[in-house]
Amino acid sequence: IKLQLWNIHIRIETIKCKCRVNHMTSLKGRKALVTGSTGFVGSHVIKALSSTGYLVRGISSTLSDDLHTVRDINGTTDWSGVLKDVDTIIHTAALVHKEHPTEEDICRYNDVNLKGTLNLAEQARNQVRLFIFISTIKVNH
Repeated sequence: IKLQLWNIHIRIETIKCKCRVNHMTSLKGRKALVTGSTGFVGSHVIKALSSTGYLVRGISSTLSDDLHTVRDINGTTDWSGVLKDVDTIIHTAALVHKEHPTEEDICRYNDVNLKGTLNLAEQARNQVRLFIFISTIKVNH
């Protein structure tokens, strides 16, 4: 699979993941927020952006450290403090498909994957220069 989004090239193979961001002279010091930062795609996006001079902050539902902040993503999440001074958002966070989802699972998919994405995009609309949304077939709405 090869995706090209805003000069980000992601090549996913069966065992390896290679991520490369085209080097542009104006990236140094710009700030990016990557949601789903500890996931397969998000973690590689963070590495690629960091290598170009971006200052990167990750949002994860599971890990908190110097790079990642734990945050719930849903239709009511307040992003105001997190979006301060952010130039770019790369949104990869989502709940993935379960074999036999319950009604509760479906409601959670809707709250995180649909309402959470729309909420983040709406709050970023007038503050962030670039919003990139990445999803896969494993994500339910």
